[in-house]
Amino acid sequence: MRFKRLFLLVVLCILFFENVACGYISDADRAIILEVSKEYSLNVEESILLLAIRQAENGGDGVEFGIINKEARRYAGDHEKSLRLQAQWCAGTIKKRHNCDLIRFSRRYCPIGCDNDNGTNQYWLKNVRYFIKKEKERGVAT
Repeated sequence: MRFKRLFLLVVLCILFFENVACGYISDADRAIILEVSKEYSLNVEESILLLAIRQAENGGDGVEFGIINKEARRYAGDHEKSLRLQAQWCAGTIKKRHNCDLIRFSRRYCPIGCDNDNGTNQYWLKNVRYFIKKEKERGVAT
């Protein structure tokens, strides 16, 4: 009996960490992000980057894309509005700053050693690359 409980707990933990902690995006959230992608006329590569940033940041309410500017956080408490606004800020940054050079873009979007870096910015590029690969495998298009 104890073994069955332990086994069930392990399975639930695996499911949780694969689907939530590792960048799972619900269908509703994915739809909002892809709407923003179209709104900003992002190409397929940029749209995949937008989805990958959401997954890598995995930010909570008000910081879904890791954008900490007060204006970008003004809808914290309303998930749909907050996600859309954060996605818009991120899409705008991609449109302005991403020139097919992810390393250079990462230095702008998530600089290592900046004032608000808690030591995790060094993993941002690797994580985003991982989620770009996953999105490409998924076959996401705008």
